[in-house]
Amino acid sequence: MATGNAPRGFPRVLQWLLAGLMLIIGLAIGILGAKLASVGGTFYFAIMGLVMVIAAVLIFRSRRGGIILYAIAFIASIVWAISDAGWTYWPLFSRLFALGVLAFLAALVWPFLSREPAKKGPAFGLAAVPFAATGGLLCASPGG
Repeated sequence: MATGNAPRGFPRVLQWLLAGLMLIIGLAIGILGAKLASVGGTFYFAIMGLVMVIAAVLIFRSRRGGIILYAIAFIASIVWAISDAGWTYWPLFSRLFALGVLAFLAALVWPFLSREPAKKGPAFGLAAVPFAATGGLLCASPGG
């Protein structure tokens, strides 16, 4: 059931697309990350998967906190990817592309999750920031 501040129409479709993709990817990353951690690998994937599932549930419930949580996780992922792969193009691309797409969708959904009508223009401009940041990192890497 829609609440008073839930988006309607196309913004609602974007919200559900974002949350659905985030939930599916988060479950996959979390489950496989837990398997990796159980054999002595990094805990990053298990933690990131859990954070993505929590963010997806919050976004399904029309809570901006889900997007904020994902934004923090995305920034942490950029730091992790650079520390793990260095500045090499393909390893960075494989670690950041899907997360960047979700960050782009999150930036598009952000203005529709407010209680009062938001100014959509600045938020849509902000939606380009995750792609620009990811693209800049990838282009700056050797071989990119």
